[in-house]
Amino acid sequence: MAGRKQSGRDSLSATFEDDHTWPDASCNSFQRALCPLLVAGQCFALMPVSGLTGHDASTLRFRWRSPRVAYSVLSLVGILLHLYFCLRELCTAHRVTYSACAPAVFFAVTFLATIFFMFLARKWPQIVSEWQTVEHTMLKFHGYPRNFGHRCKFCAASMLTASTGVDVIRAFYTIWFEQVFKATDYALWKALLLQVSNFVATFTWSYMDMFVTLVSMALTQKYLQLYERLLAFRGEVTPPAFWREARELYENLCCLTRTVDDHISHLVLLSLTSDLYFICLQLFNSLT
Repeated sequence: MAGRKQSGRDSLSATFEDDHTWPDASCNSFQRALCPLLVAGQCFALMPVSGLTGHDASTLRFRWRSPRVAYSVLSLVGILLHLYFCLRELCTAHRVTYSACAPAVFFAVTFLATIFFMFLARKWPQIVSEWQTVEHTMLKFHGYPRNFGHRCKFCAASMLTASTGVDVIRAFYTIWFEQVFKATDYALWKALLLQVSNFVATFTWSYMDMFVTLVSMALTQKYLQLYERLLAFRGEVTPPAFWREARELYENLCCLTRTVDDHISHLVLLSLTSDLYFICLQLFNSLT
């Protein structure tokens, strides 16, 4: 009976492994799945890390003296100018309203988000390296999450599409730049630079939510893989080594979760508070 149980367990383990590994499994690793999102972010001065298109963490590099960081700094300067003129307008206004604060809040949030992403980029090689270590320990019996890369792309595209309407409404507060041209003479090049800076800030707003969502999805998939493996052996006799391996893997996942939380908690808090502010603003406007 014990022999049949053991052979059944080995067969089930082999089946599980066959179901979760395939030749292009690397496309569903954490680094490869998030690669399109991170590369898109770099087009808008976010996550200035080199080597994102590589297959493992060894290709990732962060350097303060790099074109990517310089681009991020230029973006920060543009957003800071927007914020300065918004605050200047508030300080000179006779009456400050809840809605009048929206542009200043918007650019303050995107300014902080860009800074947070820059400092997150410093630690990104370390985070991906630790994540990759956990992935490799799970690879033998768990494999990569099935179609995780496609799910990330679909989720990112859906969130961008859904946020388009919100961004159009939000642009009502920021796109006309009255506060800027009250302080300086109009010029076409100024308007173009302000429009580009505003577009980058708007993308940063949506990107922040997408990034937090996809990283959370990736962590959830790892816990689900462990759960599915334990569920597959329900009711069977398993050796102590099986439970020791499961416990060690769970501890590794907990350590990885703490590491990720330590580095993105500022982004999570900023995303939550900014979304809550504009939800309250829309409710306020609908009641007045």
